[in-house]
Amino acid sequence: MSVQLVRDLFGDLVRDALAWRPLPPLARLPLPARARRALPRAAGEALRRAPQAGVLALTVLLLVFHARSDVPQTERLVGGALALGAVLLALCLPVLAGWLLVAATAVSVFHPGGLAGPFPFADVTSWPRLLFYDSQQRPWAMAGLLVFAAVLALLALRLRLRAVVALWCLLVAVAVAGNGPLSVGAWVMALVSAPMPLTALVVTGLREARAEAASHAAATEEERARRLLLEERAVIARELHDVVAHHMSVVAIQAEAAPYRVQDPPPELAKAFADVRENAVAALAELRRVLGVVRAEPPSPYGPPGAGKEPDADPDADPDANPDADPDTAAGARGARELTGVRGDFGASGGVEAPQPTLAGLDALLAGVRAVGPYAAKTVTGEVRELPRGVELSAYRIVQEALSNAMRHAPGAEVGVELAYERDGLGLRVVNGPPLHPPSPSPGAGHGLTGMRERVGMLGGRLRTGPTGEGGYEVRGFLPCEGHLEPGTVPASPAAPVPGPGEERTDG
Repeated sequence: MSVQLVRDLFGDLVRDALAWRPLPPLARLPLPARARRALPRAAGEALRRAPQAGVLALTVLLLVFHARSDVPQTERLVGGALALGAVLLALCLPVLAGWLLVAATAVSVFHPGGLAGPFPFADVTSWPRLLFYDSQQRPWAMAGLLVFAAVLALLALRLRLRAVVALWCLLVAVAVAGNGPLSVGAWVMALVSAPMPLTALVVTGLREARAEAASHAAATEEERARRLLLEERAVIARELHDVVAHHMSVVAIQAEAAPYRVQDPPPELAKAFADVRENAVAALAELRRVLGVVRAEPPSPYGPPGAGKEPDADPDADPDANPDADPDTAAGARGARELTGVRGDFGASGGVEAPQPTLAGLDALLAGVRAVGPYAAKTVTGEVRELPRGVELSAYRIVQEALSNAMRHAPGAEVGVELAYERDGLGLRVVNGPPLHPPSPSPGAGHGLTGMRERVGMLGGRLRTGPTGEGGYEVRGFLPCEGHLEPGTVPASPAAPVPGPGEERTDG
């Protein structure tokens, strides 16, 4: 292990001595969140460069101190070059700055050629001399102390802990070699430079804790994203299953009753109807078995899809329960609850408690949007007709999610919902304008758009999402009706890969 430590130190202090590592700007200003938001962008960028500005200001101050000191010109040039070089190099070459600091300490202790070093405190022989210099030496000593403290702080913040400890040991060793192990200069150097490894130890601990927290957060977010994706697919499967199960039940009932509607039906016809009923019942049983497996999954620790969103109204205080309630208020409350993700389609036992939403419920949904604040308009073109339940349900959910996203990410913006009834399907478009004020931070991770794409994929349609030229956002899609799938597409299963952003054409 000692051999490996020597190799690591060699790499840190020798091989990386000329590694170019510019001091980065502050990642985050140490100000309250409200103050950061109130700052103009230019002012914020300037404040993030405060460390670099501080080093440059210190350089100017050192030049003033050196100019006021009564030190010979040769010594001033040598000591000033070492001191200022260490400060400036700490901005981009921190390891080389550390070596210059050691060299400046050696000059201050050994005085090669009779030079006066930049750090007089490293060569004191008695405690009184540490605090009292004559008037000519005082500015020089103050400049040296400022340089030493500044470079120590920069190195402690920028280098690895082992490299910082090694440089500190070198500084103390130089002072001990020049003054003796029990001299005042050696003790002063050890005490003055002691904050360097201590600061590095604290910074290293904070970095490791931050990295570990980030790793846990990433793992948690990945698990949360996986669970939300699985649960969203399960919700889609359940919703479409209810539609399919209803139609299969109707088929089975009609196939069983059909032979009794014909007087003396031929045996072949009776057998055909019996086969139809048997296949319908078998298919219905398989659908229910699959749904039972899905519903038997243990609940996610993150809650059902839509968890984490605060409802705008108390579900227990439903205006619908009050016969004297204003119809617009009741519709607004229902729409607001649907926008916030409170689902009333399934009970705790898995039974259906309320009818599945259809496009007929869009007016209540838009009333909920208007109740919350922004103006929402609906435009319908084409011949309005009843569409397959799966198409209406998916269209309703896509519009619901798009409106929810608009309210969350573009507060106060106008929203438009456009429905185009075409011969072979339904076109829909939800567009919002630019936000009137900055949105609040949202913990969402894009699962709503994923759910939209999967709903469209299960019907073999297409979807396109993205910003508009006016600064808003647009969701545009097309849902084909049964028998009118897009050319080259087939309905996707819930386990189909999730398409990427942009225009989506689900090819299974």
